[in-house]
Amino acid sequence: MDPTPAATRCVQHLLAEAVRVEVGATRRGSGTVFRGDQGLPARDLVEAAVRHRVTGVLHAHAETLDLGARFGSELVTCLAQVHDADSRGVTVQALELHRILAAFADRGVHALVLKGPALAVQSAGYAEARGVGDLDLFVAPGSVELAREVLVAQGWQPRTFGSATPGSWAWRHVLRTFNEITFDGRASTVDLHWRLDPTQGALPEFDECWHRREVVRLNDLVEVPTLGLRDAFVHSCWHAAKDEWRWLRSLVDVHRLARRPESWADWEEFAGWHVRQTIAVTADVLGLPQTVPAELARRASGEHAAVRRARARQLRPPVAHRPFPAAQSVRNLRHRLRADHSARAVGVALSAAAIPAYSVAGIDDRTAWRAVPKLVLRRVVWMLRWGRTWLRGTQASPFPTTPSVSAPAPPTGKTPRQAVR
Repeated sequence: MDPTPAATRCVQHLLAEAVRVEVGATRRGSGTVFRGDQGLPARDLVEAAVRHRVTGVLHAHAETLDLGARFGSELVTCLAQVHDADSRGVTVQALELHRILAAFADRGVHALVLKGPALAVQSAGYAEARGVGDLDLFVAPGSVELAREVLVAQGWQPRTFGSATPGSWAWRHVLRTFNEITFDGRASTVDLHWRLDPTQGALPEFDECWHRREVVRLNDLVEVPTLGLRDAFVHSCWHAAKDEWRWLRSLVDVHRLARRPESWADWEEFAGWHVRQTIAVTADVLGLPQTVPAELARRASGEHAAVRRARARQLRPPVAHRPFPAAQSVRNLRHRLRADHSARAVGVALSAAAIPAYSVAGIDDRTAWRAVPKLVLRRVVWMLRWGRTWLRGTQASPFPTTPSVSAPAPPTGKTPRQAVR
């Protein structure tokens, strides 16, 4: 079930109040009722919070925001259930990360933990702040094959859809044009990255990030290396822009990291299109902390198109029920081209759009002469099948889809499942 626009707007308002509380400001409208509050069922609000992955923020500020008085005890109970489930999941994540990093260290593989509980500690001070999801690991491009070998030995298997066989032409294509491979295990999913973003050279390479790394403590037993604060902030801005700001949690991450003065060291070096527009969207939805440079805030104030697009994306489902064929490939291509206009980057972007990572699964030929004709034929068949499905108006797709996330149905008391990143 998708959240209603009214519920999403209410969650946006509540998040704006929550971040004001976090920076020590008086809650906007304290003692009053938001105009959109009236008549909103608790389930709708939980659906919107789960859709935007911000249940942890609302749970942390439930008392300060008077959620029980404004919406009823069912909302507070559901948020507590989600928080309890997340806490258990993050505990498992910490143990899984400890096991993977130890195995990597034994084979001489350096790795940084991206997003997830590491970013939660950096941005909010505790590992459960962002919920539970996949494990994102960042390694040097030259270490990808060895890291893959270690993960397989530890029980994770590369996902068939979007993976390739080392040594094949498809493997080289994936490493050259994309930035991650997904592995599934019994208790977690691992996204193995060798770039911070699909774009070529727009964000720091692994060696730079490793040199500037920070170590954060997830719990009393587990410490993990992660991006330095400025790298984490820039990556969060780019990641939000790549997703067209469809997740409110990404904006909360940006707001929290932007409060730290260290995030703004030499800010003119990285305040390009993606950062500027993410700052504009964050300002519109949540407001900005005072630490944001005034000149950057001024530049961002003119990004009206990005704000309109973000508002529209936040009201829609994260994945369209009837996506136009190749719509995501077009969005990815636009993201790449806006990030880097060099001839090499344009060539790689076009290659990635023509042969997406998901299309190379099972193509084990070692040369392009054998692999590319098979891929072209497969691509044509898939596009025709998807186009026919789309014209029929059905929700079925020839491609695997991610299961939708459902909020708990009060008042059953069942523990909700929150399978989000």
